[in-house]
Amino acid sequence: MDDIKTRLKDFLKTTRMTREELASRSGVKKSQIDKWLSKVPIPASRVKFFDLIMKDCGYATPETPAEIRLKIDPDRLRQIQTEAELHGLSVTEWADAVLEAHASIPYKRR
Repeated sequence: MDDIKTRLKDFLKTTRMTREELASRSGVKKSQIDKWLSKVPIPASRVKFFDLIMKDCGYATPETPAEIRLKIDPDRLRQIQTEAELHGLSVTEWADAVLEAHASIPYKRR
């Protein structure tokens, strides 16, 4: 299975978009989508079109890391830089480690 087929299948699963909906957005019949996702190669012009549809829907491929930007006042940034240095990490590495650690803490609603 080539990359576009894998990405399209993941896109459909992640967004819960049906093949019928994808066909409608693509201007083809569902049977053509079924063929493309199984055995028939997807034409290059359609690959670009599907990439646009996925991008339009806010879908990022799993291989593409997301980027987070934060506005931090200078004093807080110095605290973060100091903490990162204490651990021998860059600010980015430190922030990634902190976010990963906090993501594993169960959240309890009040």
